[in-house]
Amino acid sequence: MGGNDGNVSAWSAIGDIANVMGLNRKTVSKYVKAASPPRYERKERASKLDPFKEHIRARLAENPFTATRMMCELKSMGYDGRLTILKEFMAPIKDMSKVVAEIRFETEPGEQSQVDWVDLGRIQVGDEVLHLYGFVMVLSWSRMRFVHVTTDVRTETFIQCQILAFQYFGGWTKSILYDNTKNVVLKRAIQYVEKDFFLGVEFDNVSHLKSKVADWCQEANGKVHGTTHEVPLQRWHNEGLMPFIDARPYPLTIVTHRRSSRDCFVRYENNFYSLPWRYCGT
Repeated sequence: MGGNDGNVSAWSAIGDIANVMGLNRKTVSKYVKAASPPRYERKERASKLDPFKEHIRARLAENPFTATRMMCELKSMGYDGRLTILKEFMAPIKDMSKVVAEIRFETEPGEQSQVDWVDLGRIQVGDEVLHLYGFVMVLSWSRMRFVHVTTDVRTETFIQCQILAFQYFGGWTKSILYDNTKNVVLKRAIQYVEKDFFLGVEFDNVSHLKSKVADWCQEANGKVHGTTHEVPLQRWHNEGLMPFIDARPYPLTIVTHRRSSRDCFVRYENNFYSLPWRYCGT
């Protein structure tokens, strides 16, 4: 009698589950008695695009075609499906193609340095609005940085900044990389300079900013680098640079022409300089 009561109770419970889930009692009973949970496999529905998918992948590997452009091509091959289906299939493939792998490479000591400008934008300095730039040079092996602030990117300024960098490092590398749009080392260094120093920095004038960036640079070179896990200042001692002290100074001369005003002044970079009266108008 007790065994029958148990069966009745179990069947009653199965009935309750079936009512709540909206299933047949036999279906619930089958799954209750099963040795393992049921597995559901959704069969992928056939698509009109299926015969063309390999062709689409191959074409996108060659060029980033738009869905509209691909649609014209597929129609000539017999595809009569919708454009939306094609767009949904192409989207993740095109997203993957946008991911550019960065290959990290390490150079030998003294072999290479990298150079570029950081555009700091226009900044109010006193009564003037100046367009400021940051010249950045990084020694590829030791990751030593040199940063210098300028108000222009003229050739003579560019040369002068490199001379200052050579003086700071005490020498120069065998080669200097200028075309670095895909280079990891300098890109990350510039991002670090922008975020860690220039973002929110306060200064009174350009000279003050140059002093602050020099102090920051010295401090940053004394910290452990995230890639090398060493201090750039310590690695720099083993950089093996070609010594600057043995080099003949590069003669950097800027020649410009101005006409003296009637009151014997000439203007240069927003400053006025007085001249002897005999140079009036010359």
